[in-house]
Amino acid sequence: MRRVHLEAAEDHVQRLAREGDPLGAVKELVWNALDADANLVEVVLHRSPLGAVERVTVRDDGTGMAPEALAAAFDRIGGSWKKWTAGTLLKQRTLHGSNGQGRLRAYALGDHIRWTTVADGVGGRSRTEVYAHAGARNDFLIGDSEPTRAATGTVVEAWGKQSPRLDRLPLRAHHRRLTAELAPYLTAYPEVTVVYDGVPVDPGTSIRHTAVYPLPVDDARLKVVEWSAAVDRELLLCDGNGIPVASVDAGIRAPGFAFTAYVLWAPMADHVGDVHLGDAYDSAVTVLLGVAREQLRAHFRDRTDDRRRELLERWRAEGSYPPMLGDEREQETFDQVATTVHRHLPRRAAQRRATLALLREALRARPERALLDEVFTLTDDERAQLDKLFARASYPDRARRD
Repeated sequence: MRRVHLEAAEDHVQRLAREGDPLGAVKELVWNALDADANLVEVVLHRSPLGAVERVTVRDDGTGMAPEALAAAFDRIGGSWKKWTAGTLLKQRTLHGSNGQGRLRAYALGDHIRWTTVADGVGGRSRTEVYAHAGARNDFLIGDSEPTRAATGTVVEAWGKQSPRLDRLPLRAHHRRLTAELAPYLTAYPEVTVVYDGVPVDPGTSIRHTAVYPLPVDDARLKVVEWSAAVDRELLLCDGNGIPVASVDAGIRAPGFAFTAYVLWAPMADHVGDVHLGDAYDSAVTVLLGVAREQLRAHFRDRTDDRRRELLERWRAEGSYPPMLGDEREQETFDQVATTVHRHLPRRAAQRRATLALLREALRARPERALLDEVFTLTDDERAQLDKLFARASYPDRARRD
């Protein structure tokens, strides 16, 4: 057994581990597996009898780590072999990581970490274990390699940390966040399967709408994916192949839409450091973010109009849409209000018809957002949207109308 010492200050290692972000650690380990040409990656969350997550395992069928490469993989931060190659070693897939920090992120999942890896090396195929403990973060114990006929791949196990953050890993929201990040990669390489807590990560089952727009900066593109379930609204900064290198807040309001936006730009990895300097820093990335957000706003203006038309057509086809008694402007206001609060309407057509008729009469008598607050449980986005709507609306004189 050999002890490999990481030449870095221990507090620096602890910062790089980002122990408050266990899902980020899972993502990093999944990306490491994909960078090792894995076709199957499984994330297993082991629970205690009381339901707490007490161990996390990430298992892959990739190429593993050869014995002669292990010391170099664990004795430094940075200097990853990934910097010197354009793609994965066997299948030439797009690479994700290049900073050599992925192994440190596992400390967010446990105080004890064990890598068990099977790989082909100069002496043939062998199995090797590497062990680390949070009490000595800079030290990695590399066991003796043993010949094996087992399939290549790596298993990373982390255990011994009691944290409520770990107990949140099984949430569906985390599965959706992983899906959003991996979507471009899994679309590009459909032969790859990622399973999270027993459920395959399949973007195709969750995508409602997709659009791609060219951006006026060095062949950059914006890809917008709308999801059928709620996700964190993020703007992922990706290389030209859609592999994320950083993320920022989407920076726009799009009420009623669950989406992820991807800025695809070939040199992104070389400029990603500019993101952390803030929007006030003048760089190619900040310019790119500005035009991407403008395109996002235009996209959702069009999508909001599309959604309104679809809803109104459906209501008319099923007979739910009430006859209008006022002028064209009043009808337009009713259409916008009704489609804004559509999530709160009854599901059955007969009940929806009655509710829309009552809403029409209520708006004719009292066209203001406070009325809707009394009837529906509105979200902040819906309130903001309705406030803008009523500020623009202009009803005809009631005395003349009545």
